[in-house]
Amino acid sequence: MTTPPTTGLPALTVQPVQFSSDYARWREFYLKLGLRPTEAVDPMVTVLTADSGQLMLGEVPVGHPLDGIRVQLAHRRQESIAVDLPQGRPVVQVLGETGDVLGLAAELEDRGLQATVIDESYGRSLRVLQPNGRQLYINETMHDLYGYHRLDD
Repeated sequence: MTTPPTTGLPALTVQPVQFSSDYARWREFYLKLGLRPTEAVDPMVTVLTADSGQLMLGEVPVGHPLDGIRVQLAHRRQESIAVDLPQGRPVVQVLGETGDVLGLAAELEDRGLQATVIDESYGRSLRVLQPNGRQLYINETMHDLYGYHRLDD
């Protein structure tokens, strides 16, 4: 992993929020993905940490306007943030990558998650089944850049 350029600003941790009435199931899913509990004390959310970012998971009652607002997150580096508006509700999608999708897939399956490696012409990616039935996408670091150059090299 490369070090980002110095901006002179304090370090920033990406910290998306997810709300769910099925809190226990989502917490278990994220722990199996490799996120870890923190000692942060917040009466509204549980803060889970990853190698490069955190997730704030909040419990809400069934039918609450925030119920189901979800976050898709990557395993290693958060490189881009996109906003989508399905059914008029905001969703934050944080994308990233891992250096070894095969190793990560095996590790996640050992933890009880359904993980499938997809080999496409531009590289491999991993699909992990989430508690809501949708798939989480984790891309493998590209080594063949098809003639392009990385800006951070």
